[in-house]
Amino acid sequence: MKIEIRKWVIRALLLCFVSIISILFLMSFPQILYAKRTQVGNYIIYHENDLNQYFYQRLHNVDSVFRGSELYNDQLKLEICLSDGTAYPTLMKMIWGDAFGWGMNTIATVNGNINFQENTIELHGYKWNFEQLLLHELTHCLQFNALGIMESNPLAKHPQWKWEGYAEYVARQGEVQHSLLKNMERIESARMVDPDEWGVFFEDGTVAPRVYYDYWLMVQYALVVKKMSYLELLKMNLKEEELKKEMMMWYDLKVKN
Repeated sequence: MKIEIRKWVIRALLLCFVSIISILFLMSFPQILYAKRTQVGNYIIYHENDLNQYFYQRLHNVDSVFRGSELYNDQLKLEICLSDGTAYPTLMKMIWGDAFGWGMNTIATVNGNINFQENTIELHGYKWNFEQLLLHELTHCLQFNALGIMESNPLAKHPQWKWEGYAEYVARQGEVQHSLLKNMERIESARMVDPDEWGVFFEDGTVAPRVYYDYWLMVQYALVVKKMSYLELLKMNLKEEELKKEMMMWYDLKVKN
């Protein structure tokens, strides 16, 4: 009886090991789950359906903004996984949880119904600006490339406001998003209308999660007002609540003046 139990335990462990290896393999080589592969400059796009003219315009706009990041590396080859009928985003959702997208190592994945002409991606009734979502996830790839896997989240356990806030800072470069003061006015107005709403809505009808919006404002304040670099911010032992308090004091002075 003991021998039989031992055999079943060994088989179960082997099955778990093979399953984990298989999942890691599929995560690392998404092209296995896609029908088509297109390369545009430093970007490799995996997709099921043909790419239309609007996608190429979106990618051009993304690249123009992306190059402005202090972490940008023009030698880095990046992979973009679209959610147009393949199983790969579903696999990522099973592993990391439901989200609009994920960015890790050199792979940026988006998750939702994409409208390239409208420049939106929709999930659970909310629309995110597609270009800005892709920029967000690609920025995570820059973080991994610049810092290394051991110094990147989740392993490094950097505060979320520094990690996600920088991705939002790089991504949120729309015409109405440059002014920190106006960005703070937008969320303060949103809190007055509905303190419990999940997102903050922009003028184009797209959304940002409220917690990410707060992270973005803190990083924007640190980099624009305090004139810090992102790497300096990442290394500095700066507490979230302390920076929030300082930022709100700055905001109150600006509003009064």
